Amino acid sequence: ASTSRDSINMSSSAAAAVSDDEVAKWWVAVGMVAVHWLKGEDEAAERFYSTVESVPKSLWNAEDPVANSRNPLAKAILRAYLAKKRIVKGDLTPDSLEDCLQLCWKSGAHLAESINLGSSLHHSGVSRLHQLAQLLCCDWLLGTRKDIWEFSQKSNPNQSVDPVELRSFQSDLDSLQKLTHNVPAALPRLYLYEAVTRLMAGANPTETHHLLQRSTLRQRVVTSCHHEGHHHGDADYEEERTGVTGEREKAAALMMACRHLPLPFLSGPCQRKKMLVEAATSLEKIGDKRALQECQQLLLQLNSVAAIE
Repeated sequence: ASTSRDSINMSSSAAAAVSDDEVAKWWVAVGMVAVHWLKGEDEAAERFYSTVESVPKSLWNAEDPVANSRNPLAKAILRAYLAKKRIVKGDLTPDSLEDCLQLCWKSGAHLAESINLGSSLHHSGVSRLHQLAQLLCCDWLLGTRKDIWEFSQKSNPNQSVDPVELRSFQSDLDSLQKLTHNVPAALPRLYLYEAVTRLMAGANPTETHHLLQRSTLRQRVVTSCHHEGHHHGDADYEEERTGVTGEREKAAALMMACRHLPLPFLSGPCQRKKMLVEAATSLEKIGDKRALQECQQLLLQLNSVAAIE
């Protein structure tokens, strides 16, 4: 009987180890896809697609030990990934874009639930990993929604945005805003997507211009902290930190301004060209091949217009 119990225990331990390996492998695959997509290396990313699309059951039904409920983060990431994958592959038929928006809606709901659940976590290590994964998911969602909107604008510039889609974008933006409380480095990304929301809604371009400018500037971030044994006792205190806007956010803001801001906010083709050249330089630094190609296409279009004028 003792041997039987030992065998059962060993089998359980082995199964748990296999499960842990599968979970680790899945997270690594998600990270590798994210890295390759950021660099525009689509073929390299494809090597990890099958792993990302096979979410381990233990992760799909993950139980949060603190909140005593299931954390839907893996579901949010998978659906955000599936939506973005279609955009990356250039699958832009009306039916495909509608499927993308449905995936984004489901992912956004899971993400909001995961973020609300995460507020109950007390283990900083686990919480930090979850926050970074949530941030990745949020960026995929907002980026995909932005790409779909920009694609629709190319085919029909005067088409107004569906109010339902605008509310969905705002909901994902609210999730990003919550994440910036603990990940202040994401603030430039928040300003960028706030500007996108205003562009989608056709809001006053003055504030939109200001938000895009904030996405390209160095940010001074004030965060509230709580540390036991700190020299102020157990009370909360404010800590000012300086976060540097990444080259990616800077380039994205410059390109958004050139694409969508009305002429009075830019002094003409010369300023637009200067901004696009600056964006291209930033994209070359970080090695983003896809965005660099888009930027170069914008420069070619601008040069063609200048030659005609």
